[in-house]
Amino acid sequence: MARLSAGSGYRYLLRNTAVGDAEQSSTTPLTDYYAASGNPPGRWVGAGLAGLATGGGLPVGSRVSEEPLRRVFAGRDPVTGARLGRGFPTYSAHEGGKPRHAVAGFDLTFTVPKSVSVLWALAQPDTQARIVKTHREAVNEVLAFIERRVLVTRTGHGGVGQMATRGLVAASFDHWDTRSGDPNLHTHVVVANRVQGVDGAWRALDGRLLHKAAVAVSELYDDLLADRVAANLPVSWSYRDRGPRRTPAYELVGLEDHLLAGFSTRGADVTARTQVLASQFRGEHGRAPTRVERTRLAQRATRETRPPKSVHPLRDLLVDWRQRARLLTGQEPLDLARAALAGEYARPLRSLDVGPETMLAIANQVVSGVQARRSTWDVWNLHAEASRATRVLRMRDAGERLRLTDQVVATAVTQCVALDPPGTSSAPTLARQGQGAVYTSPAILDAERALLAANHATDGPTMSAATAERIASGPSPQLRPTRTRHDLLAADQAAAVIEIATSGRRVDVLVGPAGAGKTVTLAVLRLAWESGHGLGSVMGLAPSAAAAGELAEALRLTCETTAKWLWETSGPGAQARAQAAAQLTERSAAAAAAGDGQEARRCPWPRPSSSMSRTSGAGTPASSSSSTRRP
Repeated sequence: MARLSAGSGYRYLLRNTAVGDAEQSSTTPLTDYYAASGNPPGRWVGAGLAGLATGGGLPVGSRVSEEPLRRVFAGRDPVTGARLGRGFPTYSAHEGGKPRHAVAGFDLTFTVPKSVSVLWALAQPDTQARIVKTHREAVNEVLAFIERRVLVTRTGHGGVGQMATRGLVAASFDHWDTRSGDPNLHTHVVVANRVQGVDGAWRALDGRLLHKAAVAVSELYDDLLADRVAANLPVSWSYRDRGPRRTPAYELVGLEDHLLAGFSTRGADVTARTQVLASQFRGEHGRAPTRVERTRLAQRATRETRPPKSVHPLRDLLVDWRQRARLLTGQEPLDLARAALAGEYARPLRSLDVGPETMLAIANQVVSGVQARRSTWDVWNLHAEASRATRVLRMRDAGERLRLTDQVVATAVTQCVALDPPGTSSAPTLARQGQGAVYTSPAILDAERALLAANHATDGPTMSAATAERIASGPSPQLRPTRTRHDLLAADQAAAVIEIATSGRRVDVLVGPAGAGKTVTLAVLRLAWESGHGLGSVMGLAPSAAAAGELAEALRLTCETTAKWLWETSGPGAQARAQAAAQLTERSAAAAAAGDGQEARRCPWPRPSSSMSRTSGAGTPASSSSSTRRP
């Protein structure tokens, strides 16, 4: 989802999205687009069209033309030109050094998975038509969901109240390819920031709720598309790994990864440029970019690698795609398509087919999923996770899909702890609401209590304040990160080193914004600690292998992932070693009792892994990037 600002955003819409000159109607076959020089023209969509020009102006599905589109995104009736409610506000203030503009609308982009785009590009016309039809149907079902459950307008002083609306006023544009010329079947639904309340008045829509529900809406579209494709074509779906820090992709079986990668040149260009920008960032800042910073770098890479917009007849695109497929695989395009169409038509399910035990298991999976990503969540986070958790189930229609998702969400809510202020409702409903209930889980609360208790416990080891102050205040560049630009710590950094080294708390937390020097501070803390407790008394832990690698490079210290360390010290790995040791002990004792000295010598105690460290009963790390330590 992207916002369209009044003025420049609308001009971008006309220049890059609402382009095309192919005639179409609800009965136009796909083959009629083959010779057209661009994408199909837009179609008006949304139940809110009925309120325009006394209901007789723009029928749903009618063709979009430039002047009505211009009027809608200027806040006016596309037929009469009359103003729809108040005009867009003008701003003189600047935010973050950038001018602030009113929001004219929102661009919701629905894109089929890459394997579906590739199958559409290589298959015969009847299969292509089915894929386009299923994609459009899934988009329409999601738009209906938005109108029923998401779309509201704000009322009252300061917009504190909410009112239901009569539906969207939007234009839909189908596109065939990426800017790099790869097959990429997708639809832009451009939603006007004007809705008619049930009282008949026109106002701006509540963008807060639309943003809050955006991920859930996206996940719902993926589910509905998978259902419809499986119902209309003999295909199978499966998950594919996309590498570290990326969620698995849900793709059609039969189309190999190298073929999909060959038709993903735009993504490859963005990834390569992002890696270059990340390397430059490390050189300038002496550290890796944070997750938010890396997202911004990826957005910048997308802009910098964006080729000029060009349109081609679909017929020419299909010829190019099929020739590229031959070069990539050495096979004929129709044979590649047949491999994807070698599955079976799915037997659709109803929500009643999912029994209580299965429902509870899915709900528990949903709660585990959201708590792995965040400490608190709302019903839209649960809805998105429920869509992911039930994606492998093929449902009969959109109604059954939504009933299943709602039931999973309602069951998941019973496994959560509501954090609502007293007197507010935490009912598990997807009704229109601005903020909604906020939840957490017993596991999150237990972890929080354990951390707070460890922070208050002061029976941990310490070192002398004089030694800590001497090391924190003096230059020691030979043991600090190689990219630091300062020999001496700043006053707040030195104070943090002394405080942590002498506090005696089992857990200390060092907090600071990106670029504040936390890593340099930890490097000096490590030097101070090892000067008092010996080399090897500090180890680093991080939540991912990539983060552990970056921490190890910055601190010149062996680091591991927290999950691996816990597995080996107090988890199943440690238990398996203890069991193996017990078995070896029994065998050795039995052999010795039988007088078999050779067998007894072959059954020694297993040596512990070099990566193991001692813990107390809680299994808390000896040290980590947040300076967690145990006696």
